[in-house]
Formats: sequence, C-alpha cells, structure tokens
Amino acid sequence: MATMAQAAQVGAGLASSGTQAVRAAGGAGQLGGAAALGGAAGLILLGPLGAVAAAGAAAYAATRSDEVGDVARSAGRQAVDCVSAAKNFDAQHDISGRAAAAARAGVSKAKELEAKYDISAKAKAGAESALKSARELEAKHQVTAKLGNLMGRGLDRLSSMLDTKAPAPAPHAPGSSFLPSVPR
Repeated sequence: MATMAQAAQVGAGLASSGTQAVRAAGGAGQLGGAAALGGAAGLILLGPLGAVAAAGAAAYAATRSDEVGDVARSAGRQAVDCVSAAKNFDAQHDISGRAAAAARAGVSKAKELEAKYDISAKAKAGAESALKSARELEAKHQVTAKLGNLMGRGLDRLSSMLDTKAPAPAPHAPGSSFLPSVPR
C-alpha cells in the first residue's frame, strides 16, 4: 500500500514538473515547435536516433531561462506560426484535396498504361536481359577484377604520395605512366 502511495507521489511530482516545463517554454505549442524543429534537424544531420536526441535537446532548451531558451522558444513560436499559415493556405486553396485528387488520377493512369502496354513485364524482361549481358561481359573480360586491381594500385600510389614518412616514389620517365596499358 505504501509503495502505491509513493508511486502516486512520484507521478504527481513528474506531472507537476512537466507542467512547469511547458509553462517555462511558453506553452505546449512553442515547446512542441522547438522539439519538432530540433527533431527535423537531427534527422537530417544524424538520422533517426539523432532526431530523437535533438528533439529532446531542443525541447529542454526551450525550458531554459537564458539566451538559449529565448532562441529555442522563438524558433518554436515560428514553427507554430508556419504550421498555422500552412493550414490556412491549405484551407483557402484546398491544396491537400487537389494533391490527393492528382495522386488518384496518376495511379489510375498508371494502371491504365500498365494494362494497355504491359510495362512491368517489359521492364522485367529488359532488366533480366541487361543482367545477363552484364554477367556475360564480366565472365569474358573480368571487369570487376581489373577495376579492383586498378583501384587498389591507385590507392596504394595515393597512400605512398601522402605518407610523409615513406620515401617519395621515383619519378617516371617521360612518356611512361603508372596506369596500365590499354589496347588501342
């Protein structure tokens, strides 16, 4: 019984802290706007985990009472204003409805073209033919082995040129090249 009461007290304390944080951030909209901007930046720069971390950091920043908090709250306020303006623009011009109608028409046309010209079967046959030709070319000329060898030699050469501890490679005679000879 005492543990349930303690859990309730902890829960109430957390709820109170959350309410204070939202108030410090200037409201749920500004806090959410700051978190959304932070999450978007984190996603672009660092991927999905970066999005979560950056969203949390931006939300926390919005609760601070210093210059960092001012910037985060201002960004959150701007994000809320942008979303509001986008909603108003959509309501005035029915952009989302028109986009959905265009998407439905595009899908319908794609289905019609597929039924008429059997595009997917032709694309599959073309891809299979290209793959077969590539395999035959590889079997005949060992292109990947030659490219791998050339890249390896080039990287070795680059490493030796960049390594300040290794002696400089001997200069090539005029007209010679470190590149492989190519049939003419």
